[in-house]
Amino acid sequence: MNPYQVMGIIAVCTCVFLGVVAFLSMQGVHVLVALLGVYLAAVAFMYLMQRRARESYEVMDDTRSRRFDRDALSYRARAKDFSSSKSATPAVSEQL
Repeated sequence: MNPYQVMGIIAVCTCVFLGVVAFLSMQGVHVLVALLGVYLAAVAFMYLMQRRARESYEVMDDTRSRRFDRDALSYRARAKDFSSSKSATPAVSEQL
């Protein structure tokens, strides 16, 4: 992201924060209680979003690793496979 976009996002979030605090203080809530309440609500919201993202990533990572293990075993070649293919090659060439 561009540094100007980051600063813009920070400025918009600060304005929203101050707007909510100003709205609550105009409704009769003490300014310190409004600041603390909005701050704690924002921290709790961010924590819950982070936990939800972590859980969805773990589920996605878990299914990805299981599929990878299954595919890796099916495409793995062994030395026996190569020795049997060499013995089958003369038989195929004789047929052609």
